[in-house]
Amino acid sequence: MKECPNCHELVDNSVKICFNCHYDFSLGRVVDSSRIAEERRNEVLRIQQLKENQREEIKKGTCYT
Repeated sequence: MKECPNCHELVDNSVKICFNCHYDFSLGRVVDSSRIAEERRNEVLRIQQLKENQREEIKKGTCYT
């Protein structure tokens, strides 16, 4: 466990951004919550696109999973 230097919340050692105050441990500062939401949306869209591509490959018979 580690302590967030901004809000003093205890978080797991693997946490990159504090869930309480959005402190980014790698940047050493609080990040804008709208930026976090946008990054999460982009990641969801990327994963959805990968799954769609995989489904298309399976339909074509070119996927070797």
